[in-house]
Amino acid sequence: MRPSWPLSVLIPSFLLITLAAAIIFTLILQSNWVGLSAISTLGVVLWAIYHQWFTTYLNRPRIEIMPYKQSPPFFRSAAEIIQGTDRVGGIGYYINIHVENAGRTIARNCQPLVTAIGRFEKNAWQKERNWFAWNLRWTFQPDAEKVDVAPNRPYAISLGKISTRDPDTFFLSVLSPNTGQKFFFQPGRYCFEVSVIADETDPVTKYFHVYWDGGCNEDFEEVKEKTRVFSENHPPWTPD
Repeated sequence: MRPSWPLSVLIPSFLLITLAAAIIFTLILQSNWVGLSAISTLGVVLWAIYHQWFTTYLNRPRIEIMPYKQSPPFFRSAAEIIQGTDRVGGIGYYINIHVENAGRTIARNCQPLVTAIGRFEKNAWQKERNWFAWNLRWTFQPDAEKVDVAPNRPYAISLGKISTRDPDTFFLSVLSPNTGQKFFFQPGRYCFEVSVIADETDPVTKYFHVYWDGGCNEDFEEVKEKTRVFSENHPPWTPD
């Protein structure tokens, strides 16, 4: 179970409470009732001024991108239906990212973005220098740019897929793919910087490695073995 309050709040609060208790205890020992009265009055005033901010801060939404687990439903296969028909045209294998709101209120207007990409080549990670942030798709609301994320409920972002219909191409699951940026990749080792932004909460970022040997068929375990995915908290390339 995750703590309800982050350490950045708990530690300063504990220190302030300890200091206040020490001052009050000292005043009691000295029978300084005037001082106690002044401290009490000051405390009431400070609480009246700051309690709304403090309550809002404690109840704020907190988006978390969870560590990747390469198993269903976050690595899953699904039939691909030919558009305009009810016929199956192939099998798609989807990489989904688990997102949760660990706060106490709804996170409004959450947007998942690919904010950077890199490829491992010539024995080093090369970051794409000509890349603009691009919206990813929510798994179950694929046409929505922004989604409200409720607390303590799992959500999923689609990072990308491979398909038996085009077995040597990895496709990023982006909105508006016709923007002049590349959204399909050949077999290789890639890292995608994924960020989620929302109203009234800090943005979060995680790095998803996709190591793909190429090829795609209807054997789930074989495709899974060829498509190795994991996440990290830091980029593999040299920071700018």
